[in-house]
Amino acid sequence: MNPNNIGRHISYIYRAGQSYISKELEAYGVGSGQYTILLVLYKKDGISQEDLANHIRMDKANIGRGIKKLMEHGLIIRKTNPNDQRAYCVYLTDKGWEIQPKVYEVLTNWLRVLVKGFNEEEIQMSQELLQRMFQNLCDFEK
Repeated sequence: MNPNNIGRHISYIYRAGQSYISKELEAYGVGSGQYTILLVLYKKDGISQEDLANHIRMDKANIGRGIKKLMEHGLIIRKTNPNDQRAYCVYLTDKGWEIQPKVYEVLTNWLRVLVKGFNEEEIQMSQELLQRMFQNLCDFEK
């Protein structure tokens, strides 16, 4: 096993995916760093900015920049957290909800590119192996 191959392949897939997603969502004001914020909000609208950063596993400064960009495009708003006046919660606007189908379409199309020629068993195995790698990373970071 050449450990450089795994990292190189993961890195290339990640970069190519970010480029594709950015290009496809550019017209909606969503960059590669912002779509993950939208994905969380589609499931947990009104989440605190800190919980959002923890959920995405991204530092607060990057989350802040992503939120600012999405706010500039009218896709989300921030409101003072009713439970903590020093913190903010993030909410989707109507415009943010309207692009949800497009966001999911772009991500589905990217997944189709990645698994072209895979059978269901190979897709399932790929998901399981990547989940195990992710869990190893989470355990390592503790």
